[in-house]
Amino acid sequence: MRVFLLLCLTAADFPLALAAQEASPYVPLDHWAMPYVEHLISAGVIADATPLTRPLKQSDIVRTLTAVDTNVVNTRLRATIRRLLREWETVEHRAHYRVEGSVGAAAATQAVRDPLEVDRGIPLRRRDPRAFGNVGLDGEFLFGSFVGVTHPTVDTRLRYDPDWFATVDNATRFSEAYLSGQWKLGELFFGILDRNLGPSSVQGVLLSDNPYSMDHLALTLGTSGIQLQAIATQLNTLPQDTGSTRAPVNRYMVQNRVWLHPHGRWTLALSAAAVISDVGRQLEPWFLNPASVSYFRAYGGNSNNFLDVDIERHGAATLFGQFMLDDIQVTRHAASDLKPASYALTVGAKGRLRTATATWLVFYTQVANLTYRTPNPAEAASPVTLSVVHLGNELVFNGKALKSCTATVVAHDNTACPKGSKVGSGLARGNVRNVAGED
Repeated sequence: MRVFLLLCLTAADFPLALAAQEASPYVPLDHWAMPYVEHLISAGVIADATPLTRPLKQSDIVRTLTAVDTNVVNTRLRATIRRLLREWETVEHRAHYRVEGSVGAAAATQAVRDPLEVDRGIPLRRRDPRAFGNVGLDGEFLFGSFVGVTHPTVDTRLRYDPDWFATVDNATRFSEAYLSGQWKLGELFFGILDRNLGPSSVQGVLLSDNPYSMDHLALTLGTSGIQLQAIATQLNTLPQDTGSTRAPVNRYMVQNRVWLHPHGRWTLALSAAAVISDVGRQLEPWFLNPASVSYFRAYGGNSNNFLDVDIERHGAATLFGQFMLDDIQVTRHAASDLKPASYALTVGAKGRLRTATATWLVFYTQVANLTYRTPNPAEAASPVTLSVVHLGNELVFNGKALKSCTATVVAHDNTACPKGSKVGSGLARGNVRNVAGED
């Protein structure tokens, strides 16, 4: 459980006598108003500007809110709509910038963001009640077809969150920091922004806001009915054990997507993604082609490929689903072909009760055991990966000798591993000695 206290220190909105504004900032997924927006969408009060795609732009939210006939909604909904419009409606249509500072405090029973992580994971996420403090600065600059946003935050909670990957200053995070050029038929984006691809009510199985976002390049081409979308980013570099030396393994993730939203109730999105890696590897340009499928462009090197389908039918009861295929064995000629299929899926529905004051949501998600896990840690889709380590000396746990072997050795020649050794990760409690060696 968390309790938040937020105090806004300063806010400034300064117009500049320049060209007319066209671009619009994105509304962060953790913005205080997004639950109200999602509630109005689920209740059918406002339209979903970009189904199966989050975050939303401020201008899209304002457009859908102003389209509501406030004479046919109740007093509470009318007050909510007016409050949201005050938050984002632009009164200055020239180029301008806005700067806002904030300071806050939070009390939590755990440092991790997701309470379902408690007592799980490696390292083990434990309950650790603490009080945290934070201070932040939120700046926006809008200039014609371009928008720039920066949102640095110093948050003491990050120091205790095992999912946070910073090492130099582990209390500072840029929640959003991007430059975006937006035109009628496309957008070019570079920076940090949490995204969720799939049904908006649940986390996407291919790309979600669960991990901390990394700098990425995004391209969108198309109209409000059909779009080509592409995302590319570099994941963290991992060391590869090659015997006497440990060479750096460069890792990249690319996602290409076709988004279809014809006039009517249906929305469909088809995605192809890949995590490519190798020693000293660079991101080949053909992976960036949004009109191709990455699976057929893997001309050597390590490549872990994903296929994803997202679908939604809007109505009084909105139906949605998503299915991602990580790995499937078509042939059964060798022992390695017996690995179970890796997939993830979600099916669900949402809507409103008798009035738009309350909404309901029901969904089911299933993820196969081996999804998001690979024998080669460099092919994992997560930004930060826990890899199998090889200990130079024998590891003794509670008087018992345990042996380990790297995934690299297994992939190369599994007979080189010590007899009875295992590759994987796990958690053990007890007394450990003789752990000197490679880390």
